[in-house]
Amino acid sequence: MFKPLLKYTFIAFIWKRYKAVILSSLLLLFFIMMVVIGHNDYVRYSETTGQQGQLAISFLLKWGVIVAAIIAYIVYVKLVLSVKKKPNSSNISNDINESERSSNAFDNIRSKQKLSSKADKIIDPDK
Repeated sequence: MFKPLLKYTFIAFIWKRYKAVILSSLLLLFFIMMVVIGHNDYVRYSETTGQQGQLAISFLLKWGVIVAAIIAYIVYVKLVLSVKKKPNSSNISNDINESERSSNAFDNIRSKQKLSSKADKIIDPDK
């Protein structure tokens, strides 16, 4: 009873977390497959027509396009998706405006130079 629930929960978690990477990987594989299929069609065409002078250029073009697609994929995954996931902590602290800081009940504690505990107050009651 719980096994399908756990399985679907796990799948939903993975999909939600890695949706962009999964979709971009599938797009890359589809693009490479289309390039390979198109190149194979060109090779068969050149063999049937007897015009094999451009085959070397077609192989270089095919591998150049595949390498360029893989480099673009790596740049997309490393740069674009990593920037979306990591918020800068300094930006988060700068987002708090002054009115929120003044209305915060703990602001007076934050501004103290030295904090004292209960034990410090028992030892030195003058503070």
